[in-house]
Amino acid sequence: MREYFLRRLLLLFPTLLVITVIVFCITRIAPGGPLEQAMMEMQQVSLEGGGGSTEFFTAGVGTTGDHLQWAADTADGAWFGVTGEGGSGNSGDFRAHIGGARQAAESGAYAAGTTADSRNNNNAHYADAFPGQSPPAAQAAAFPDKQPRAIANGAVGFAWRQVSITKIGDSVTWSIDGVTIATLDQSLGAFTAEGNIFVGYYDAFSSVSDNQATSFGLVDNLVVHDLGAGDEPPVLEITTINVSENSVELHVSLAGGELSPGQLSLQSTAALGAAFADVAGASVEAEAGGFKITAPAPNAGQQFYRVKF
Repeated sequence: MREYFLRRLLLLFPTLLVITVIVFCITRIAPGGPLEQAMMEMQQVSLEGGGGSTEFFTAGVGTTGDHLQWAADTADGAWFGVTGEGGSGNSGDFRAHIGGARQAAESGAYAAGTTADSRNNNNAHYADAFPGQSPPAAQAAAFPDKQPRAIANGAVGFAWRQVSITKIGDSVTWSIDGVTIATLDQSLGAFTAEGNIFVGYYDAFSSVSDNQATSFGLVDNLVVHDLGAGDEPPVLEITTINVSENSVELHVSLAGGELSPGQLSLQSTAALGAAFADVAGASVEAEAGGFKITAPAPNAGQQFYRVKF
């Protein structure tokens, strides 16, 4: 027995040596050590869109205008916020607020539905409507670690967007490029839609973005249309569509209200249920009882048209 234990004890050291050598060889063969793997993970995050932020571009109605308007108890009115690059998860890239209360994903305020991801840029409602855009070449070159490639689908950054906030009675609806994002009414919480309009930019947290030079929003051509308390809202109807080899001509009737040709745009889609997009090269002119819209003929296949104002 004594000789057995001595043999086992003597074999212990060679066994440890062999195991150590084997583990060392395996770690050397594997691509990268722990430090390199951590660096690769950081690079992967960068390649997926660069440093993100928690900053929101905002707009709304019904504020008194005597305070900063952000997600705090001092906020008032009905207002909305959106991130430029997405990535906020189910906490919300698209947010609707009544005063200081952010509306929950399940509240029914969002056109994307009542699921947990109804405020998330990855939701199909947003991802189908807003394909990810790439930064301008000069901006990507100036900030290679922050702007390496296109943002995710469903994010609205790196592009001009037509944003509409429409107040009818006590209901306020927010849309981007003709896609309804959210609607707020008194059933979700009491608010006033009277008072001032506003646009803004804020960070949801007290932190400061690590890419301040690329965190901003631009507003251009801000227009306020007063539909009038007693006036009928304008109603458009496409009455005829004439298709020739090179062009499409639509005649649109107008009932109630007043609209100018510059307030109309023609949009189309190849399939119902898919996102509409502005038709390039379309022109609008006034005619008796409405408007005539002329656009280049589609390359192939059927097209569904709508007129947006």
